[in-house]
Amino acid sequence: MTKILGKAEATAEQMAAYLLSRNPNPQISMPVVDFCQLFLDVAAKEGTRGDGLFAQSCWETNDFRYTGTVSADQNNYAGLGTVNAETKGAYFATEAKGILAQAQHAKAYATTRPLNEICVDPRYHLLVKYGKCGTAEHWEDLGGKWAVPGYSTKLYASLKDANDAKDSYGYKVVGILNDILAIPKEGNGRNMVINVHAGHNPDGKVACG
Repeated sequence: MTKILGKAEATAEQMAAYLLSRNPNPQISMPVVDFCQLFLDVAAKEGTRGDGLFAQSCWETNDFRYTGTVSADQNNYAGLGTVNAETKGAYFATEAKGILAQAQHAKAYATTRPLNEICVDPRYHLLVKYGKCGTAEHWEDLGGKWAVPGYSTKLYASLKDANDAKDSYGYKVVGILNDILAIPKEGNGRNMVINVHAGHNPDGKVACG
């Protein structure tokens, strides 16, 4: 099982190499390596793994193509508050604030410890109100929590079946993280080409966060 909290294991170069191998033209406003480093730096402020958050964002945004409900201008990299095209979820003024909100939301699921930074996650209070804090220590626990139902209803009869098959929401995120970590650290994020798992298809996801 892969903990949400802790120190990132991947480097910004590994993360960039993964993303560019999947999508040579991601919709981001800065160099890819700098964007990946921002995930690591901002997530560390709340004690969350920035490489895990980045893996989650790759899944949620279809490798920053934004082919779903959320658009690039929202700086909302994990679908916070997203339900459908009419309820697109939260908007954040900067990339850093969007990442911090994601880190705070992940931390809230992972622990009951208070936030380190001023809260920018608009749904943090809901996790507190409904007693959800500390209910998902690991990424694999997030199926049915961060994303609902968090598994393909076409393939599985229940979340348990999807979890048993290691094919629910959190396992998808961990699969991407493992692909990132498999990239040699001496690789150059701007020109390395790797082979990774098949395309993203978060089938059955209704709401996030």
